[in-house]
Amino acid sequence: MSKCDNSGALRPGPCVRQPATLEENNGTLIPPANRPNAIVPFSTAKWIAEKRTVSADVRGGATLRKINGASPLTSTGALNARFAPSYLRLIYNVIKPADRAKAQFVKIFSRRGYICRHPSIATTFGFAALPSTRCGY
Repeated sequence: MSKCDNSGALRPGPCVRQPATLEENNGTLIPPANRPNAIVPFSTAKWIAEKRTVSADVRGGATLRKINGASPLTSTGALNARFAPSYLRLIYNVIKPADRAKAQFVKIFSRRGYICRHPSIATTFGFAALPSTRCGY
């Protein structure tokens, strides 16, 4: 076993160089010489949006890898909704309870609103669309 083998370790070993701060979702902050072996905290949805050029591309060559044999992407390059649930998170649109009945919010956020009727809004930016029974209010 090499001195840099971190299997089963709770803390990085002596061969790991970890910056004091690391902005998530920005692979360009990793020095180019360190990129081939770097592990970067990156949102799968953000990575997909950048690949699709609907968001500025700051992946810096970062690639998405499997975790415990499961890929975060489907064969078409979309978010794998069956990827480990603990790594997936929902997105929310928050409005005040008093505003829920206002026409402008109903038209956008309700079950029959624009967002729920157009799931491509979420999928274009790398998110999974909610089933119609869980979308909106």
